[in-house]
Amino acid sequence: MASSLSLAAAAPAMADGEDEASPHRLSLVAGTAFERKRGEDKEVGMIGVAYAYEFRERLSAGAFVEGMGGDAARDTAAGLLLHWQPTGGWSIFAGPGLEHTDAGNEVLFRVGTGYGFALAENWSLGPEATYDVISGGKRTFTLALALSRSF
Repeated sequence: MASSLSLAAAAPAMADGEDEASPHRLSLVAGTAFERKRGEDKEVGMIGVAYAYEFRERLSAGAFVEGMGGDAARDTAAGLLLHWQPTGGWSIFAGPGLEHTDAGNEVLFRVGTGYGFALAENWSLGPEATYDVISGGKRTFTLALALSRSF
């Protein structure tokens, strides 16, 4: 079973006190990934982007793409997410995706949560945690920090 702790593609969340008239959100995420590969722990760099569109109050649909550098088992991952914002800047999200490795593509299902703190007009910064269940019995846990802009 592969497991990793990483700063990964964060799903956008409505920042506390943010203008709800901005339905689009673009997020940039970066960090460090820790994963177990062939019984050995690896630390690698990571960068990603995420987009979400609020189509109904408290509901958004979006996508993410992330890449890891170095000797990571995962080269890239991409997927679609459905977000629910139960209150303020808090977001809960889930959706399917694909993980690309040297061995080929594998299906993943991601669940996660995050919170966006307002920085300035239409800007937010926030932490997120995700858990990927990957075909073949692998699991990935991620922690993320996302800088987001709504428009």
